[in-house]
Amino acid sequence: MLRCDRILVEGHTDKVLLEKIISYRVEIEVLGGKGKVINVFKNIKSVSVPLKKGSIFFIIDGDEGGYDDIFNSLKDEISDLVKEPPYIKKCIGELCYVLIVIGDEKDNYKGCVESLLLKELLNYSNMNTEKIIENIIEYKAIKK
Repeated sequence: MLRCDRILVEGHTDKVLLEKIISYRVEIEVLGGKGKVINVFKNIKSVSVPLKKGSIFFIIDGDEGGYDDIFNSLKDEISDLVKEPPYIKKCIGELCYVLIVIGDEKDNYKGCVESLLLKELLNYSNMNTEKIIENIIEYKAIKK
């Protein structure tokens, strides 16, 4: 399992989900959009704050473009990127920056965390998926 010192995500839904599934305490920061997460990742050329050896994760949805579009848009701006779907890595010494693209593995990581959750929920016919979906929609409306 990959461990990290800090995680930067698009939105509050991502943060809540990660807090539920990560087995150790880690700082999770909401940046407010995919573009903001990508911009911070692009500015990794210089480390402004000295950090201990470890990793910083950046988590974004693949949306319509998927992994390849995201990787191709970054490779010209950031040297020495490592392509390991769903990860895009850049290491400086013992500090690694890892951009994780969330989406359907069978479709170039296109999609988003909510669509993956919905797909999983629909696989469990004995669950009240309508109620769960309603709760997710209400939660997202409250967070806006």
